[in-house]
Amino acid sequence: MKSTNIRILLYATIILVIFLGGYYTGKITSSETTREITIGYENQEHPNRLYKNY
Repeated sequence: MKSTNIRILLYATIILVIFLGGYYTGKITSSETTREITIGYENQEHPNRLYKNY
């Protein structure tokens, strides 16, 4: 039981380190937005305009 808890903690730590490493590498190397995702719906009266759902 104790070894299972240690193994889960070790995996969580490794995943966190990989995520934070990628996050900070991306922050350091890129200062501009590479992709913007807009979630919304298109109005029938204005076909080229997206309305946000929030």
